[in-house]
Amino acid sequence: MRAPDARPHRWGVESDVESVRWDPHDPNFFYISTEKGIIHYHDARLAPSDPALSKPIWTLQAHDESISSFDINPIIPGFLVTGSTDKEVKLWN
Repeated sequence: MRAPDARPHRWGVESDVESVRWDPHDPNFFYISTEKGIIHYHDARLAPSDPALSKPIWTLQAHDESISSFDINPIIPGFLVTGSTDKEVKLWN
């Protein structure tokens, strides 16, 4: 990543990205929340050659509208919280 000629890895999603969070329980994985209410879970070691070829480990249709807030519990693996412009807050395990 520090090489001046290096190209950054890129992942594609279906809509605007609202937030990105590293998994505090495994530094190889990260979450992306989107404007369409979807959470994507990716393995950073599996960067696609083209963002259109992105394949998440899993996805979750968490809300019907934009996920405006999202966080991961640093103590309990797999425990998430999402907040949306649909006026709902949800806890996920």
